[in-house]
Amino acid sequence: MDTAFSIRNKKLSSQQIIYFQEFFMERRVDELGRVVIPNHIRKALGLEPKTKVKFDVSGKSVIVSKAYPTCIICGCEKDLTEVKGKYVCADCKKQLI
Repeated sequence: MDTAFSIRNKKLSSQQIIYFQEFFMERRVDELGRVVIPNHIRKALGLEPKTKVKFDVSGKSVIVSKAYPTCIICGCEKDLTEVKGKYVCADCKKQLI
């Protein structure tokens, strides 16, 4: 199947077109500032309902990624202990005791 779609004068195969349609899509921000992440992207990233995500700004782009627990004191992601819904790493825990 021949296609007329191209990027920078390079013709794309049907498979490449499907890839770009699935992963490079636009969504509108609603009145409350929400954006729906397409289902196939949520599945690929393991984003189940109630999963926390974090937002990083890079230039004029927003990067959305799955959030992982970090120490509330130093931001470390290793050797965490949960205390009343918050996380503290082993090093900070030693300093607190």
